[in-house]
Amino acid sequence: MDELIRKAFIYFVLGIVGASMDIRDFIAHEDDVIKFDRELEKYEMAKIVHENPTKIIQFKDKGYDVFCNIWSTRDRVAKYLKLDKSTLLHSLKESMDKPTPYKIVDKSPFIENEIKNFDLRKIPIQYHYPQDGGAYVTSGVIFVKDEKGNKNMSFHRMMVTGKDTFTIRIVPRHLFAMHNEAKAKGKAAPKKGPVQDIAIKKAKIPPKKEPL
Repeated sequence: MDELIRKAFIYFVLGIVGASMDIRDFIAHEDDVIKFDRELEKYEMAKIVHENPTKIIQFKDKGYDVFCNIWSTRDRVAKYLKLDKSTLLHSLKESMDKPTPYKIVDKSPFIENEIKNFDLRKIPIQYHYPQDGGAYVTSGVIFVKDEKGNKNMSFHRMMVTGKDTFTIRIVPRHLFAMHNEAKAKGKAAPKKGPVQDIAIKKAKIPPKKEPL
């Protein structure tokens, strides 16, 4: 998907575009799925995805069902959103320009599996290449808020280095500037954390919006 779709898709995930059904229900009705009822070898997932770049891949890992490539085609995105593929870009751009109001709720299906005493090493973050230093989140989004209330979201590849730590490469953009500002004041770097399953390249949250 191109960058506009990646940026617009964040609005869909937050419910601003308006999802048609639970993602798990959607996958259950899809035919284009390769399913493995077992755990894969250390680098097997990367090989399977490389050989099947548009198919949804499902497998077991650490007691979880893992899915890859859910949003790998425009056809699937359009189908889920109940939009015509030919108008997908226009519809997503319109949803960004004129988002519908969101509401905060106490309960939602996506938080049913809340984990206490969280440990990154115990969830199915995958190894991709033998040359990598560890398991990587390859499509993670980092949310940052500084002491002035400025907020930023950016796409990063993040290597697991401990129970609750990642190592990431920060390039000279918004996150880099916010990190350096906090460091210059002798304060800890802005709080950072990954969010999964948000297909977004890079976006800046408007100052008075609090979607998450």
